[in-house]
Amino acid sequence: MTAGADTPDRRGRTGLDRTGLDLTGNPRVKVRDVTLLSSHWYVERTTTFDFRHGDGTWTTQERETHDRGNGATLLLYDAEREMVLLTRQFRFPVYVNGHPDGMLVETPGGLLDDEDEHPEEAVRREVIEETGHTVGEVEHVFDVYMSPGSV
Repeated sequence: MTAGADTPDRRGRTGLDRTGLDLTGNPRVKVRDVTLLSSHWYVERTTTFDFRHGDGTWTTQERETHDRGNGATLLLYDAEREMVLLTRQFRFPVYVNGHPDGMLVETPGGLLDDEDEHPEEAVRREVIEETGHTVGEVEHVFDVYMSPGSV
């Protein structure tokens, strides 16, 4: 029995070892196997897949993916003061990689509580939590992938 695969992990998730097995959007990619390595705050997987190159040859490749779930952030603008409001938060991975104190200046935001939560709900919650401000109208500007080679 593996937590996150056939029994719930600490966050109540199961089936995490099957993510990607049903992908059909790219005929040049055929997923063979997914191995769940960890399912704590994040999900770490190794996926084995066949990839067809431009010359028609196929190779078998393996990649690890690190999945923290989806998140949302907001560039918070105070129109009265004509300024952008940012937060300063401790980030351990940055600290352990040499940042002097691990405190980063960033836009307020965070993870969506679950896959059904709308990003606007998440940013409204996170802005209040991190800055104490409430948000008026929200405008979606773009989507971004963080380190798309692995995350």
